[in-house]
Amino acid sequence: MDNLENFPCYDHSVLTDFSFQTIQPVSVTIPYDKALSGSKLIKKKVDKTKGDLVVYSFHHHTTPKVNEDDVLMIELLKEQVEVKVLLSYNHIFKGHRVVSCVCQIQG
Repeated sequence: MDNLENFPCYDHSVLTDFSFQTIQPVSVTIPYDKALSGSKLIKKKVDKTKGDLVVYSFHHHTTPKVNEDDVLMIELLKEQVEVKVLLSYNHIFKGHRVVSCVCQIQG
């Protein structure tokens, strides 16, 4: 997950169709296969019996209050989906300070 720009994201024009604890993200990756997670830290946390991974990114000042291993409902393209938070971290994304939450879809 060192470089999120390698993962395709939804267009910014549809970001109103997403929310994470009522916070609108600034970027959401298109769900991708858990085998492509890259980081060894994330691969250790991935449950091979569960679904794809998705990363929600937020402005640094609008960060959701979540902890690793939290299971919660999020809105993904106007659909309620249960996810588990695998990792939450600060970084620079497209020139902005953001907080990203790497999640695994539980369904």
